[in-house]
Amino acid sequence: MKKTRKVLSIVTVVVLVLYFSSMAVLYGNMKDTVKANIYDEASTLAEEFNNNSYENLEHFVSVTNQSLPMYPTKYYVYDETGENLLAQTSNQIMFQYGPLLKYGIVNLDEYLSEKQIEQLAQMDNKYSSNYSTFKYAIDGDKVIPCSLVYRILPDGTDGESFNFTNTKPTGEISCISKYFEMDLYKAHSTDFQKKDYDFIDKKFKDGKVPKAECKENKSDPWGSAIDYTDEVFIENGRYIVKQVRVVGTEDENAYYVITYTAANLFKNVIEDFRFTRWTTGLSCVFTVALAISLAVSYSIVKKEQMKYARYSFSNAAAHELKTPLAIIQNRCELVMEKVNEDKNDEYVKSIYEESIRMNKLVKNLLQYNSLTMNTDIDKKACDLDRIVKKEIEKYRPFAASKDVGIENLAVEKCSVKCNDELIGLVIDNFLSNAVKFAIPKTVIKVSLTRKGKKFKLGIYNKGENISKEQGKELWELLYKGDMSRSRDENSSGMGLAICRQILELHNFKYGFENKEDGVEFYFIAK
Repeated sequence: MKKTRKVLSIVTVVVLVLYFSSMAVLYGNMKDTVKANIYDEASTLAEEFNNNSYENLEHFVSVTNQSLPMYPTKYYVYDETGENLLAQTSNQIMFQYGPLLKYGIVNLDEYLSEKQIEQLAQMDNKYSSNYSTFKYAIDGDKVIPCSLVYRILPDGTDGESFNFTNTKPTGEISCISKYFEMDLYKAHSTDFQKKDYDFIDKKFKDGKVPKAECKENKSDPWGSAIDYTDEVFIENGRYIVKQVRVVGTEDENAYYVITYTAANLFKNVIEDFRFTRWTTGLSCVFTVALAISLAVSYSIVKKEQMKYARYSFSNAAAHELKTPLAIIQNRCELVMEKVNEDKNDEYVKSIYEESIRMNKLVKNLLQYNSLTMNTDIDKKACDLDRIVKKEIEKYRPFAASKDVGIENLAVEKCSVKCNDELIGLVIDNFLSNAVKFAIPKTVIKVSLTRKGKKFKLGIYNKGENISKEQGKELWELLYKGDMSRSRDENSSGMGLAICRQILELHNFKYGFENKEDGVEFYFIAK
């Protein structure tokens, strides 16, 4: 059985080593895996957006002075999955693309602060007009956001924000109105988006946004334009573009604010997100494998234990029955051969005593075997103090014959859930051993004390302490060094082994303690 346990332990260790090795390999190859399977895919998606391989929808909504405090205009826009609605659009888009926009409504106001809304309102005056453009990408039954453009055509009469009077202004993004510098990238519903947003938001707050690049864009449909573009955190794998565009027309300048993401390419977040998903899946696989391994191990160990128990039982039974049978056979031969007829009565008495011993031994062996095979017993609420008192009264005559007294200190009422007959048998065995090994003219003390919701029963007698070697095997079946085994006392040597089985079936803790001048056997009921 030890060999089997060793093999099973090795198998379990191998499974665990494989698991942690897989985690290490997965983590070590994460960057390459992300670049090959995620980053490049997302880059391809960005190119498709930029090359208009998707159907781009542009919706223009005129905003009047009366509606400015209610800015932003409402849109219907979904995230990449097509399931989480990020913004609300007009009834026209809802009517035209209603079958696609079927998951609910969310107001874009949720993603802008009151201060931002106020700033947007201040950007306009009664002589100005503005337009909001939201670009979508339709992919099957999904609506994917591409970009948001807020366009203003000022007349410059207020002189508050706009410093350019020609089509080729110079300078950096700080030259444009501070009201253009808005972060429209907000956290949405998924954990991935939340982590993504928190990272970007922290970069903005820390002031680590690079300065804008200024370049001329002659391909703009509105005419020659100057683009101020921030490609933010491109070195970390995220491609966010913030643009302020000044577009020249025949009569006046038009200013754009564009905030969009080509794709979710923030590698740190993706690595964490994908690593979490993969490790979760891998953990589930190894958990199932480990559970199966442990279940098989438990089954094999139980079979080995049963096999060993049957072997021990049959071996012990044969060994213990051998001695009384040999005595009976010898006495019968003496009677039959008439060796000494004057002692025939003595021989018959010896045969009778050995048969009684055999009967008791067989009874104990069968009881032990029954307890070993059982996994459940009938239990009910019992008065433990009453059981103790009953067993003490039963042993008083036997103790008196050994010149030993018994003092009952178990006066506290105690109710526990147990099998009263089996627990009575345990107390019987403890008292029997205490009387046998107590020093004459001493008193056995039986105590019952409360420990929270538990009760400790202790039976103490003055006598020799039990050595460590004896203590290790004291509760084993027919232990050869068992001090309770004595032919003079008509003992089978199975008392403590039976007690162990009974107490383990009850899930009661048990043991013994060497005192200064004696030994106390105990069990803790709950």
